[in-house]
Amino acid sequence: MLASSPASAPWSRSVRTRSATSSATTPAVRYDTQADFAAPASWTAKSLAGIPGLGNLFGGVFDRHFVYFLPRTIGPHPLIVRYDTTADFAADGAWTSYDVGLVSPKADGLAGGAFDGRYLYLAPNADHMTLRFDAKEPPAMPKTYTGSFF
Repeated sequence: MLASSPASAPWSRSVRTRSATSSATTPAVRYDTQADFAAPASWTAKSLAGIPGLGNLFGGVFDRHFVYFLPRTIGPHPLIVRYDTTADFAADGAWTSYDVGLVSPKADGLAGGAFDGRYLYLAPNADHMTLRFDAKEPPAMPKTYTGSFF
């Protein structure tokens, strides 16, 4: 996985994920775009093993502040993982998660997403539910489905 940072930061703003196994065993990786691509010091890895119940992540969306890694997992507890790009990449507190299965049983597999300046739109995998998250209000991930997801 590659994580992004604000446009003013020297970090890559791409989000790419691919994992045949649980993303908990595959670290998030950040690249310093002002450094030598081939230099190992240009890359920083962050283990996501501390996120309980993490399944496969597949793609992501950047809203100019947060990177949202989207769950590919189809099952009872698919987690969106969010990275705060203003925080230390290695800090556990920079990473939060939300179980989109709390919204609806049909919100369990996502194929991608987009950001329009306010809302984060999450595209369904197959016949599942499309989600919209208000990325500006509130500034935190919802505690339950009655938060910003509907």
